[in-house]
Amino acid sequence: MSINDKLQKIKQFLDGDKGRAFYVALLMVLVASSSFGLGRLSKMAQNSKPVVIEYEAQSLVANASQGAYKASEKGIGLPAQAENSPTGLFVASKKGKKYYPINCSAGSSLKEDNKIFFKTEAEAEAAGYTQSSSCSY
Repeated sequence: MSINDKLQKIKQFLDGDKGRAFYVALLMVLVASSSFGLGRLSKMAQNSKPVVIEYEAQSLVANASQGAYKASEKGIGLPAQAENSPTGLFVASKKGKKYYPINCSAGSSLKEDNKIFFKTEAEAEAAGYTQSSSCSY
């Protein structure tokens, strides 16, 4: 049986009473599923609330005055480890050329003897270090 023969059989089926019933059933399924989807979308749009990140103003001002970055600069807040660390927000190795945010796993694998801490990115870059691409925020 060739492709043309199969196409002829399909056309005959669709032109008959069974074919019309098939079209009607298909149309009903498509209308029902699109109506359901539109209803879900409209309900989700009404109930969605934007994500809001709030920071304590006092801790940000205190950390910013010590050379830490502000939340508005990069759209992020201070890392949890950095708030408790008196040494700085960025770490580098004495033997390396890259610096890492204090909460980066690559930075935490540095030997304690070789660690150098910086309060700002500018301070690290002024010392000749470049930011690691493995831990960017």
